[in-house]
Amino acid sequence: MYKRQLLVSEARTAPGDEVLTRIRRAKCAYFPGAPDASGTSLVAAIVRSGCAECTFRDSSGRALDILWRPGRSPAIHMTCIYGNVAPTVEATMHTSTLARDALQRAVERGPVPALIAGDFNRELDELPCAFAFRASGWDDLASDTTCATVNSATPRRIDLLLANSQLRRVAQSTVVDPAAGIPTHAWQAFSVNRGPPQWMLQWQSPKPLPEPTATAPPLSLIHISEPTRL
Repeated sequence: MYKRQLLVSEARTAPGDEVLTRIRRAKCAYFPGAPDASGTSLVAAIVRSGCAECTFRDSSGRALDILWRPGRSPAIHMTCIYGNVAPTVEATMHTSTLARDALQRAVERGPVPALIAGDFNRELDELPCAFAFRASGWDDLASDTTCATVNSATPRRIDLLLANSQLRRVAQSTVVDPAAGIPTHAWQAFSVNRGPPQWMLQWQSPKPLPEPTATAPPLSLIHISEPTRL
């Protein structure tokens, strides 16, 4: 959603932040996740064009659903997730639950293009829900590594772009840029080829019947012939 839709993991925004003022000045819509006790949101979505609505906020503040309608094209369902970085089984299971629940919400929408993205702080194969994505026909839009820290022996792909088959058919030009100025994480983007704008049906009231004229014969004088019997 290059230049139109931005999903942000580990946003850590709060009311009064300067970045929110800049978003408003840019005439963008801002959708934060559920805030914590201090008012800080860990995930967020920024929409520059089209029409969008927030359809779900997880109470943990780590998942956010957006339904985005880019003009006349069909809507795209998107989920932003920020997984717990703690190296514990509980943190892994919580991130897996967030992803699995997001998958269920997306599947319930039917054949709608859908994306589940964010900083999972785990590779997909480390999550118990990985089989559910593969069984449902979902796949990552990229394969390049996205994170390299002093705690990792090798770079890892923990920032995922999981897409269903409907979105993969129209997604193109995926970019993974580690030099985007974001510490330790690569910036990822892709474009969507929606084709020509689709026409939308609109109701139009029918034209009224014409008024009867003086030259029209009265109904009683109209001869209706009986059907011929063979």
